[in-house]
Amino acid sequence: MGSLIPNPMDQEIVFRLNTIFSGNAFTAVASHNDADGLKLFDPSKRLSRIARRIGAYPQSQNDTDPSNPTQPGRRNPRARWYFFLESLETLHDPSGTGSPTTADAIKNALQNAITNSYPGKNIVGVVFNATYATTPGGHPSTVYLEPNNTNPGHIWQIGGTNNHVLCLTLICQHHIKGGPISHQNNPGASETPIANLPWPVDDQDQNQP
Repeated sequence: MGSLIPNPMDQEIVFRLNTIFSGNAFTAVASHNDADGLKLFDPSKRLSRIARRIGAYPQSQNDTDPSNPTQPGRRNPRARWYFFLESLETLHDPSGTGSPTTADAIKNALQNAITNSYPGKNIVGVVFNATYATTPGGHPSTVYLEPNNTNPGHIWQIGGTNNHVLCLTLICQHHIKGGPISHQNNPGASETPIANLPWPVDDQDQNQP
């Protein structure tokens, strides 16, 4: 992470998310409740911790990027990914602070998908994408869901059935910061394991020098 999006590590995240949010894995995510009765994407939960729990993280914890001359040394892609997700807790779409934060927009959209809260549509999966965009002059750079954080994504029908797929695209206007990053694992007290997912939970603290 940290060069222009998408790059191979971003593509790995997209691949993992699309795997987790389809077929039996999507059913497992949708049917899961924690011990307190809350769903995975309840507004009270942090996006970085959700990613740890469902296996939505880069495999590598030690990587170099020779194509990026400003970061030629060791990097921890997993730490950088969690840091990126934490940053979404304070970012908004270009309309400003009156819009939901990008983290809240993601959680709201996914909560609606797994609870079938899109009227008249049976959601059977989510397709993710990420793209890099330049920042318009005179505006701060940000990261947000297309077309906006208030009404994110698009829903597409599968054939002539009532089954639909939610498509979410993350628009990224800036890089993940370089330099040291530390992301501490902070499990919630009411968490219960999520069965039948392809990748394990990541309960390790992740650090990048």
